[in-house]
Amino acid sequence: MSEIKKLTDKLKNGKNNISVKKDTVKKPVVKEVNNLFFNELRTELNERNYNNKATTYLDVEISEALSFFKTRGKIPIGSLVSYILEDWIKKHQEEIKSLSANKYI
Repeated sequence: MSEIKKLTDKLKNGKNNISVKKDTVKKPVVKEVNNLFFNELRTELNERNYNNKATTYLDVEISEALSFFKTRGKIPIGSLVSYILEDWIKKHQEEIKSLSANKYI
């Protein structure tokens, strides 16, 4: 099992359910994470002003983890993905530049 799957399973099975009447379904309690890391990340993402107009396909496990960041950390998924990929591209500029421009190679 991947580390991300373990994390999402742990978050799903945590103590985040409330007791309700027997004839209704248990609904998760969504607690907003209020810590410095998520507050600073949220601020930085808002300052970057990503337009989030393109579709990106993600692995289900990654998508589940991002959903937790969205609901509990109030972190916009599209902006977080853009932020992570922008950082990765900046770190790997030399490798990317070495890719062939010829699509048939």
